[in-house]
Amino acid sequence: MGAEAFEKARREDKPIFLSIGYSTCHWCHVMERESFENEAIAALLNRDYVPIKVDREERPTWIAST
Repeated sequence: MGAEAFEKARREDKPIFLSIGYSTCHWCHVMERESFENEAIAALLNRDYVPIKVDREERPTWIAST
């Protein structure tokens, strides 16, 4: 997700929920399991925010340019 996520946030008047982590990070996996994979929390995040999840190992140039 790129510019379309920010456009969606503007259009829906919602804040961005940005999660930046590593695929090899223990606590990133805990966050994924306890937040993103939990249906109730995921529903809340999707209702009130535009969530964006970025893996620093997959998108190092994107992180460096922000």
